[in-house]
Amino acid sequence: MSRIWSWQPLDFRPDPSRFKGRLRAWREEWVKAGGQVDRSAAVTMEYNVRIIVSIDESTTIGKRDAFLAALAYSNLHQEMELADQLLKRVKVHDSGLYVTTAMSKTDQGGTGSSRFIRDRADLQLVRRARAWGSRSCTSSARTDPTIRCSVR
Repeated sequence: MSRIWSWQPLDFRPDPSRFKGRLRAWREEWVKAGGQVDRSAAVTMEYNVRIIVSIDESTTIGKRDAFLAALAYSNLHQEMELADQLLKRVKVHDSGLYVTTAMSKTDQGGTGSSRFIRDRADLQLVRRARAWGSRSCTSSARTDPTIRCSVR
């Protein structure tokens, strides 16, 4: 409602009381009906390490899954950011990864937010990135999303 209201010229702004009244009534009904959101607990480092250890890294899919699970936790990626992460935007160094995350879906220039992620002994991010990136990805596959780049 705030964008709809603030983007309008002063003479054409809708009356916010009508919307706020409906929202207030909905909240009251929702609370009466037991309105609580069941949220799962956040993934802790210990739990994430247990997830990664349970992945079979002897397979190509296992290498990918272990790397993406470690990267998602380290860089606080949301699902879509991780799915859209291009392999060319992940630079592997001996001490960590330099990751550029697109700021929007249309950020084709790679001018998004960049961050250096130090390697940790428990996540082994560099080893997993090298294992996933060392497969025979062609140069054209470097522009593929990290999740999709597969052995060709």
